[in-house]
Amino acid sequence: MRSVGALGTASALVAATGYGSAYVMARVAYDYGLNSFTLNFLRFLVLAIIIAVWIGLRRGDFRLPRRALIITLMMGLLITTAGITNFAAIAFIPVSLAILVFYTYPLVTLILNSIVERRTPEPIDYLAIACAFAGLALILKVSVEQLNATGIALALAGSLTAGAHLVAAQYAMRVAHFGVVVLYMSVSACVLAGMVTLAFGQFSLPASAQGLWLLATVITAFCIGMAAMLTGVRMIGPVRTSIIMCMEPPVVIGFAYLLLGERLSAIQLLGSALVIAGIVIAQSAGTRISSTS
Repeated sequence: MRSVGALGTASALVAATGYGSAYVMARVAYDYGLNSFTLNFLRFLVLAIIIAVWIGLRRGDFRLPRRALIITLMMGLLITTAGITNFAAIAFIPVSLAILVFYTYPLVTLILNSIVERRTPEPIDYLAIACAFAGLALILKVSVEQLNATGIALALAGSLTAGAHLVAAQYAMRVAHFGVVVLYMSVSACVLAGMVTLAFGQFSLPASAQGLWLLATVITAFCIGMAAMLTGVRMIGPVRTSIIMCMEPPVVIGFAYLLLGERLSAIQLLGSALVIAGIVIAQSAGTRISSTS
């Protein structure tokens, strides 16, 4: 049990690193002509192809149990909606505030998972989330001077759909193989993201070789992050995974420091320490959470 928990924790940390590094590299790739619509479409397209090839090489079964099919396709809708609403929120509120509101999704995950599993959350659950959330507020240097109801609503919609995605993923992987779940989710998300991209006429690829290399790197980091995140959900449950994923903003700050030369403040370092403390608190209750989620 301990080895499974350790591997699940490591997977969630890999996911946070993959997503965090992809975020920073995507920002650089945008300067070469890439946009978020195209990236959202291509990352799921590539992930679907990789998983399909992997299942084929293993001579696995591509079929999905009927009771898991709707939920798995819904996962694609949820993860696509989370991305779209989160990107849309920054048109109305500062990026830091949008990210902070979005990262209420560990709390959403806890509440939804408690409803589905019929488990009453313990105080330590809320303590872990509160600690990580406070750390994020310090890291992101959030200002509430530019509050906008539309922006907050969009960011909250992203939080709700992200939390629902993790809870749905846990159920789907209980009744179907991990690879098939990821494949159907990716196909669903790819189709939806592609429709949105075409509807807004936003398909755009980098023109230079360096831009294409950055695009490939971003997609690779995303694919690793998504696979690792769902592995974490399967092994340690959606609640612990979502709390550990709060390491993503500190990773973004770290990569921004290394790659973009952005400076780190003492407050941001303190915030990172609080996020880590929240993860440690969640891990201290790991046996109980994993046994009930």
